[in-house]
Amino acid sequence: SDTFYVCPKCDFRIFISPKPAVGALIFNDSGQLLMTKRAQNPKINMWGVVGGFIDPNESNIEALKREIKEEIDINVDKFKFFSSYAGKYDYKHIKYNVISSYYICSMLDSNKINLSEESLEYKFFDLDKIKIEEIGLTDDKKVITELIHSKLH
Repeated sequence: SDTFYVCPKCDFRIFISPKPAVGALIFNDSGQLLMTKRAQNPKINMWGVVGGFIDPNESNIEALKREIKEEIDINVDKFKFFSSYAGKYDYKHIKYNVISSYYICSMLDSNKINLSEESLEYKFFDLDKIKIEEIGLTDDKKVITELIHSKLH
């Protein structure tokens, strides 16, 4: 089974659940989406949104706030759920099952963004100018495609 392993001796089951992740769709006052360029694999040198995996004993929003502080160190608010996707995360030749939940956030101020070593640069993008092929992670591509269609139609 893809969802659990069974011990042949004692019938004990270990359930294999997807790793939960969160992503922040951070918009400035001009309606532009903040993206960062990845400094590490997977998908080094490609664009994506701020986010990461949820730690034990963290809620989605707690993880999102921590990731925002770690990666760009700005103040945001609102955290409105937008969408989620079940996908794969390739890391060192292992394809991990992930479930990624994305939240729309607003920047509270335009303070200087302090990038961590996870990112090479940041940029604010007009939704209609985003090139999907320059986005690294599959779930980020999916959410940005959905975001573009939701805003333009």
